[in-house]
Amino acid sequence: METKDLICSINNFEANIVFDKNRSYREFANGQSPFFFTPVEKGERKRYEKSENKNEFTSTTAAIHIMDSSVEEIEKLFKQDDSGIYEYTCKMIRPYCKGVVDIKIGLVLFQFLHEVGHWNQFISLDKNVAAYTTWNYEQEKNNYEKMRALKDSVLQRQAREKDNRLSAEERMLFRQYTEEYRNIPKEKEADEFALSYLKETIDKYREVCRNKNSNSTIKRRNPAIGSNC
Repeated sequence: METKDLICSINNFEANIVFDKNRSYREFANGQSPFFFTPVEKGERKRYEKSENKNEFTSTTAAIHIMDSSVEEIEKLFKQDDSGIYEYTCKMIRPYCKGVVDIKIGLVLFQFLHEVGHWNQFISLDKNVAAYTTWNYEQEKNNYEKMRALKDSVLQRQAREKDNRLSAEERMLFRQYTEEYRNIPKEKEADEFALSYLKETIDKYREVCRNKNSNSTIKRRNPAIGSNC
């Protein structure tokens, strides 16, 4: 199933969404998630960076970016990430998915809702770029530097020992840093928003699926009905 089709089928939020084509695994490996929110971009970002009054700069180009690929490919990328983000996320969403939808569907829906949470945070700050980017900045920077240093250390050790497996200590540190990141107030609030809407969104997805199946059955029984589509 294509991620774009899934998101469009359930989206009733007013956020600006960009489906990015030609995103690579290299970007994800370097810390760029298949889902991310940007408060300002393109030419407006350059104007913001040159602005002498950054604290008064409001954005008109904020967007949620989503990798334009299949749900299966996105799940694969999360699984391949050493940080433990796949396991961490699945632990949160499993109670909502178990016996209801496949975990990969829940994963994509949760990640989308998480970014909508960031969009709402930005709107609540009157689209002020500086206010959003400086919120929890030091905590985010500290966590990023620890995660980056750990990844570099792991790559050097794996190359030296010719062993691509993670050690128990490395795995523990990745999970620790991932949990620290998700407990940064900005991220925790976005997670809480996503969880608060996850059941409703899963229900909507299931309703869309039922309607689609029902329409397909009707068309099979009477092909002429769909002849003008």
